[in-house]
Amino acid sequence: MQTSNTDERLRVLHILRRLDKGESERQLLLLLKNYNSLRFVYHVLAFEASADSTLREQIERLGIPVTVLPEDCTGIWQRYNALRAFLTEFGAHLVHSWNFRTNAYAGIVGARSGVDVRLGSLRSSFQSQKLGRLSPVARVLGLRSVERQVVPRTSLVEELRQRGMADERVFLIPEAIEALAPPGRLDLSDLGIQRDARLVGIVGDFSSGDRIEMFIKAMARLLPRQPGVHGLIVGEPKALDHYLVTYLEEEIESLGLADKVTVSGPRSDILLLLMHLEALCVTSAGDELPLPWLRAMAAATPIVGVREGALPDLVQDGVSGMLVGIGDSAAMADSLDLILSERALAKELGNSARRAVVDARGSHHMAHQLEDLYCQLLAEKWEQEWNPDE
Repeated sequence: MQTSNTDERLRVLHILRRLDKGESERQLLLLLKNYNSLRFVYHVLAFEASADSTLREQIERLGIPVTVLPEDCTGIWQRYNALRAFLTEFGAHLVHSWNFRTNAYAGIVGARSGVDVRLGSLRSSFQSQKLGRLSPVARVLGLRSVERQVVPRTSLVEELRQRGMADERVFLIPEAIEALAPPGRLDLSDLGIQRDARLVGIVGDFSSGDRIEMFIKAMARLLPRQPGVHGLIVGEPKALDHYLVTYLEEEIESLGLADKVTVSGPRSDILLLLMHLEALCVTSAGDELPLPWLRAMAAATPIVGVREGALPDLVQDGVSGMLVGIGDSAAMADSLDLILSERALAKELGNSARRAVVDARGSHHMAHQLEDLYCQLLAEKWEQEWNPDE
């Protein structure tokens, strides 16, 4: 595990809770696929074993070692001591936590072990149910124990600013997008959806201001023309909008669409789902580009969305998707009907979408940004140590 004394490469330990199939793990894998082995020595440490060994095997095939703490290493102090011993033996220059839950270990144990730079990650809003389930102490430690936070969206930068975190402690590195087809077939039998159904839908967490009703009304107009279509609303409401699922289901029921439009909670097969959608619908757009939109385009799934916010910058109307007016459910239904009826057009739109997003947000961009950040922070740290009076 320990590198030789003559090895001048920078040693980085990536830590996370477990090697599952979540977004943190996916982004880590994309970094590792593109890492600069002439500048860095990487090692991955997971606190818990995963039931699925696929990700671990993928990382190890890249020549990057993976360590999983023993099953009986579950207590806070046990993990503290195990991580401290590992950091010391590995001689890490930098430790980067890829889960908010493991940020405290990177910050506290990294500092006690003499690691020069300690980075954390924040991928979800503090308004999300995921972070809302954490105790106040866990949220504070995840936020404050590391020197700096890496975030993928400007809205998270703003949240941290509102919580008093200085801008120089926050680094924005957008998520990488990769046009890869996951294995396996999509199975929606748990939702009562037939395998041969043609799918259109909305994907992502939603709030009361997202105009989901526009999609439901568009489905009411579309289904008489396209009876083989099934509409999906996948995600969960923001913490303060927990009533929305019931409201949307009542709206669907009132339009007689209960067997044709389904509201689903979060799913683990989102990438596979996006690849099977004939179109992704966007009923509300702000200044940011949510990951499901980018993933859909990378999967060659055209977007039908509102002409609002950042969406027109992402989707070129008639080239990589279709844009409609805000609240115009009739135009959305017409656009969906055209895509569903003209397969050649749908394929052309999807291929153009894939080229546009992968060229702009490919994984090599994220890897270069992150590794440049590692080098920058270490150089600043070492310069301060050589010039303590500055």
